[in-house]
Amino acid sequence: MPSRTAPDLDWLTCRQVADALQMHIRTVRRWAGTDPEMPVKRIGQAGGGIRIHRSFVEQRLAKSPAEPTA
Repeated sequence: MPSRTAPDLDWLTCRQVADALQMHIRTVRRWAGTDPEMPVKRIGQAGGGIRIHRSFVEQRLAKSPAEPTA
């Protein structure tokens, strides 16, 4: 099995993105297929696997509104 290099760690699975952004995995998959701005890498023989660059998630988290304080 090939070892993962540092650049590979910058690419997240749809599940990781969904968890980070607190949304459903189907929403992330649909989003990846329709948003031309999203840095997506297709993997696997048929290209069915999707990886999304960590920078996109960080950018989305930075844009999210601040949580209200009690």
